[in-house]
Parts: sequence; structure tokens; C-alpha cells
Amino acid sequence: MNLELMRRFRDVMGSDDEDRARAMVDEVRNFARTFDPTITYPEGATISVILMKMTRDQRGETENR
Repeated sequence: MNLELMRRFRDVMGSDDEDRARAMVDEVRNFARTFDPTITYPEGATISVILMKMTRDQRGETENR
């Protein structure tokens, strides 16, 4: 995954800023579409949720699972 995108994703995750979160879902989806152009908005959101869970697991966070 793009390192700069992941850095921004981590910054936005948990920020309680819905506009930034929505924009990040779009960025993740657009990045994923470079591999598979058929990815839909809901699938992009699912990818974002999976990335969020992976990031929390890496940090050792367990709340909101």
C-alpha cells in the first residue's frame, strides 16, 4: 500500500472528523481502483474498515471491535 496514504489514513482514523474520514474512504477506494477498476464505493468503505482494524491490531488497540 502507498505509505503516504497509510500515514494520512492513520491520522484521520479516530479523528471524529466525518468530512476527512469520508475523503479518506474516497482516497482508499481510488487507490484500490488502480488495481481493480470495478471496486464500488461500498467496497471501498469495506477496505477502509479492514485497514482500520489492521491498524488497530498493529497498535495493540482492542476497543470498538
